[in-house]
Amino acid sequence: MPATAPPNPQTGPDHTASSLTPTPAQGPRLVMMVLLIMVLCIAGMTAAIEWSGRAQDGAAAERSIRQVEQALMLEMERLTATAGDYAVWDDAVRALTGEPDPDWVLSNLGPNLVQNFNVTRAVVADPGGIIQVATMAGAPTPALRGTMLEPHLRLLADRVATGARPPGGEEATAPGSPGDIGSAPWGPASASALVRSGNEVYLAAAAAVTWQALPTVERAAGEDGPPPPRLLILMKPLGPDLLALLRTLLLLLHLERLPPAAETDGSGANGPTLLPLTGPDGSVIGRMAWTAPTPAADFRQQVRPLAMPLLVAMGVITMLFISRAQAVAQELRDAAQARERSEDRY
Repeated sequence: MPATAPPNPQTGPDHTASSLTPTPAQGPRLVMMVLLIMVLCIAGMTAAIEWSGRAQDGAAAERSIRQVEQALMLEMERLTATAGDYAVWDDAVRALTGEPDPDWVLSNLGPNLVQNFNVTRAVVADPGGIIQVATMAGAPTPALRGTMLEPHLRLLADRVATGARPPGGEEATAPGSPGDIGSAPWGPASASALVRSGNEVYLAAAAAVTWQALPTVERAAGEDGPPPPRLLILMKPLGPDLLALLRTLLLLLHLERLPPAAETDGSGANGPTLLPLTGPDGSVIGRMAWTAPTPAADFRQQVRPLAMPLLVAMGVITMLFISRAQAVAQELRDAAQARERSEDRY
């Protein structure tokens, strides 16, 4: 019995070309399927990268908002500490309680504050909010004497009065009406806020200067009772100098203060990132604006010029691979047909 040759993997049991072998008509269809899969994969990857990048840039914008807020808070704390230092300075207590000493005020609340702390305005007021002495840009301003504190500064005075604490930490036993710093028996109490004066926004810190800050011997020596307290307010402008400092510290491209009417979504996606500035009454008195960092968008800008050539190269390589696969399939098919013809002769 003659031996039977095993079936050829490229042909069927009847020695005809197998249906598994690609035919010339299937070639273009195979190319289109592979290209479609590639396009879908690239589109999916692009969408995922874009979504991830937007989320990363949004987080960077939120982080920059927190950083600007913290920087402003630190500046406010420094200003409050300066006002508190003056409030417990015995020379300041002697010069400011009662009738303020104009020579001492000019010497210590004038150019010295501007040069060392960039504090351009200082105000000394009585418990009723009446200005006793004021300086502006290091020079005395007699025209303000006897006038009432501006509304925002009056609210700041209220905070000082209601925020006083005794040395033990409990509430003051007999707090008076808001704004009456004379009703706060335990000094120094201090408060700070952003305030608006005219067209300018200031960081303002207020401290109660009371006779309790003097040594016990001096306090006991008074025969006419304690001298009336005073409210010391220091004001630092949120202007170009401070903005330049914050911009350098926070590594921001630009940082500016806009009027309260400036509108945007505040996220940085459709323009600059905005931070509302609120006064002591809760009203918006201005906005901080800056361009938040966008690391993902910057990365895409750098990679995009390289992405297109890479995609073209991948497409060319894929086409060459498919073309070579078709050629190999055609060679296998031709070999199978040649073997079939040779077997038919015998």
